[in-house]
Amino acid sequence: MTNDGWKQIREIKEGDLIVSESGEMKKVEAVIKSKPSKYVRIYVKGSIFHGAFFSITGDPEHLIKTSNGWRKFGELKKGESIFYLASKCKECGKLCRFKAKYCSRNCQSIWHYKYGKGKKGLNIGHIKAKEIAQGRDNKLITKKGRKWRKENPEAVKAYHKRQGKTLAKFYQKNPHKHPNAICAKNHRLSGLEKKIQNLIKDSKLSYVNQLKVGKYWVD
Repeated sequence: MTNDGWKQIREIKEGDLIVSESGEMKKVEAVIKSKPSKYVRIYVKGSIFHGAFFSITGDPEHLIKTSNGWRKFGELKKGESIFYLASKCKECGKLCRFKAKYCSRNCQSIWHYKYGKGKKGLNIGHIKAKEIAQGRDNKLITKKGRKWRKENPEAVKAYHKRQGKTLAKFYQKNPHKHPNAICAKNHRLSGLEKKIQNLIKDSKLSYVNQLKVGKYWVD
């Protein structure tokens, strides 16, 4: 770690300020470059690596801080603990590898849903629904919901009709957020679309994928 941020050892130059053992910033007086005849690779496993092994390769003479003090890289023994620069996960606060913002993909998804693009899209009350549902008997709620749907088919149809209108209005204002538009942008096709595409190709017809016609998307 330098006064200009994180740098790899090979990028350190004379005059740079680096973090010393005591935590103070000290000036680099000289850089000695040498090519060792051999390298040592160690494998580390810890909580910040989520159960997977992580390898570090270095010069046998390079000093590294361990639970037993400063040791040469080539003298490390199995079972010793090393000090590793880490960051805190933006979502849960757990330690993760330095320069990483999140400790896992799950935390990344949660953070972006709460503070990122997730809240700017179509809001159907997912967050509030989870808050209300906490502490309730979900099985009983599901049972009552199924019973209501069975006993009130017309009300269910009316609900889906209202929901369809809401979605139609949203996609009219935000056509780029329509699932078909997203698929077209990413050059992806569903399984059904691939089958239809093959049929059209066999018929030697010209076509355009995901063409917007009014408020609908067609092939």
